[in-house]
Amino acid sequence: MNKQDLPMKITGVLFLMHWIYGQIYPDTPSSFFLILAAIVALLPIASKALGALRFRMASIDLLVSIAIIGALFLREYSEASIVGFLFLFGAFLESRTIRKTRSAIESLLKLAPSNATRIRNGNSEEVSIEELIKGDRVRVIAGQRIPVDGDIVFGYALIDQAQITGEPIPAQKAVGDFVYASTILQNGSIEIETKEVGETTIFGNIVKRLEEAQDKKAPTQRTIEAFARWYTPLVVLLAIVAFAVSRSLSLALTLLVIACPGAMVISIPVAIVAGIGTLAKHGILAKGGESIEKLAKVKIIAFDKTGTLTQGKPIVTKIICVEGDETEILQSAIIAEQDSGHALSKAILAKANALNITTDEKAMIVDTMAGRGMKVSGSFGQILIGNLRLAKESPLDFPQTELDAYAKLTNENPTSVFVSRNGRLLGFILIADTIRTDVSDALASLRNLGIQAIHVITGDSAASAQSVLGLLKVDQIHAEILPQEKADIVKLLRMQGKVAMVGDGINDILALSESDVGIALSKKASEVAMKTADMVILPENVASVATALRIARFTKTIIQQNIAISIGTVVFLIIGVLLGQVHMASGMLVHEASVLAVILNALRILRRK
Repeated sequence: MNKQDLPMKITGVLFLMHWIYGQIYPDTPSSFFLILAAIVALLPIASKALGALRFRMASIDLLVSIAIIGALFLREYSEASIVGFLFLFGAFLESRTIRKTRSAIESLLKLAPSNATRIRNGNSEEVSIEELIKGDRVRVIAGQRIPVDGDIVFGYALIDQAQITGEPIPAQKAVGDFVYASTILQNGSIEIETKEVGETTIFGNIVKRLEEAQDKKAPTQRTIEAFARWYTPLVVLLAIVAFAVSRSLSLALTLLVIACPGAMVISIPVAIVAGIGTLAKHGILAKGGESIEKLAKVKIIAFDKTGTLTQGKPIVTKIICVEGDETEILQSAIIAEQDSGHALSKAILAKANALNITTDEKAMIVDTMAGRGMKVSGSFGQILIGNLRLAKESPLDFPQTELDAYAKLTNENPTSVFVSRNGRLLGFILIADTIRTDVSDALASLRNLGIQAIHVITGDSAASAQSVLGLLKVDQIHAEILPQEKADIVKLLRMQGKVAMVGDGINDILALSESDVGIALSKKASEVAMKTADMVILPENVASVATALRIARFTKTIIQQNIAISIGTVVFLIIGVLLGQVHMASGMLVHEASVLAVILNALRILRRK
């Protein structure tokens, strides 16, 4: 039981005792139960009112406190207790709703393990997370949660990432793959080289972002709170004028009670917290209500290319045979690249592995030519592998006709690697960073949501950008753009409407900060990008951008509806009181019904998909 709910529950019990006592002893007064109920309710309400007065703030609690005291003075014990109980009950519903909407967030906070198995000098030891440092090797077995962010250096495993990324299918991870804290190893056993631990992990950043989300208020929320500070003294003044004119203390007190805009005060925070909670369930972390409200107004979206719209990992897309077949081309490439750590080498080796192509031949002499390629020699003779620049330096391997054809191929496919063996041009390996599978559908969803323009901003060459993005339905591709120029483009786009920038790297942070809403996409987004962005999307899918926009707009709609409900109720009740048609008990019932209405309305956000 929460201590803050105790006064409301005691007040409810006293009401029940009043009713039971009245049934058993109908001729005996039972007002003492109502008086006690009113006093129990008054204590926490008056305490909050006095706390606000210390800061020279006339809060809504002050109105209710005055009303309860006045009702007790007039011996309207029933009204006094009802006012107190209903106000506490409204606060209880609000806190219950907030606790419910935060459940998805709280579930994340419980995921971090407290201990880890560290391996040093071949020995394993159980240590607390606080003892781990970067570079430590930790072992994780089936059923355990991963304690750190890092790269797998040994083993293979199936990892459940749904709690963090929202991905329903467990991910297969092997040596070289990145894993992060709090995910669950379903089977297998792995050893991880620690990259980040504790607060610096992606999970640690999530916790920080969630803490920020609790403190950051939306512009509408701040406006309502400012309104409440002015509204209270105005209502008190209206009650004084009403009493001066009518000489009816009951009328004045009724005005004080039913004019309290309790529904208005809670309508914004309840909706915002529900929006934050719903986004969190989809793996989308919002800094607060302000970012949700701004996203709801976005009409233009700019995307970074590499790692955002694309996989961020080069793969072999095609093998063009000239004198050799695919097997000979890849076997020759393996010999040259097997000891290289270059990203393109990894792509070639991965392709050969996928096709089960291997070779026992080893290079005896390796000559790496920076920026061009490499030449290796051994019992097989000589293999040359590289780019157009190296081809131009190798006339024996590349006659002019072949060189012209290669130049044309490179223009259309910027990352084209040639493979030559003993003077024979075997063929070409085309490598590219491929588009994420969900991008086309995601962009279509954004169009359906009313996004007027979609731009892509990248530092890649125009040819590379066009070859990768050519089939996407975007309004403009900005290629060969430096980080500062990205920010300048976003600044220009803001002159046309509200802009969201979606990126994942350090080179995106200026553009993220310049946009109306910065969105960092991917669990591997740089820490700086995550801190700069207004939202972080953990699942590696662009479709979540559309999901975030959809939830943000629905949250904004709920906020507008709640404001309309609360203002309409207050205006209706004030007019009813002044006309003598609404009294304290009936007015409070209508008032608290409006509180319940805005809370139930906000709960609709939790069901949004």
